[in-house]
Amino acid sequence: MVNNPEVEHPKRRSDVIFRPLDDSWVLFDPGTEQLHVLNLSAALVWEFADGETVLDGIAEAVGSAFDPPVSASQAMTDVRSVLERFQEAGLLDPSSQS
Repeated sequence: MVNNPEVEHPKRRSDVIFRPLDDSWVLFDPGTEQLHVLNLSAALVWEFADGETVLDGIAEAVGSAFDPPVSASQAMTDVRSVLERFQEAGLLDPSSQS
């Protein structure tokens, strides 16, 4: 469970490697040596989890990436779900979760 699901400025860990791979994207966590495969929505959340972009901004980017665009409420639900998975995997900077 996310410690603080309402964190306004989620931040990815700087040591996690993010790369495109075929039609998806991957994260490699050097601390655990785990590889995480991402879809477009999750890749966008990762890119915008810079510690500065607010949740609404991330959701807007995710929603507008699709044609037709995803509704704001669905995009926010997706963003929160992805961030929860990132947190559970230890991929977010702990300082952004307080």
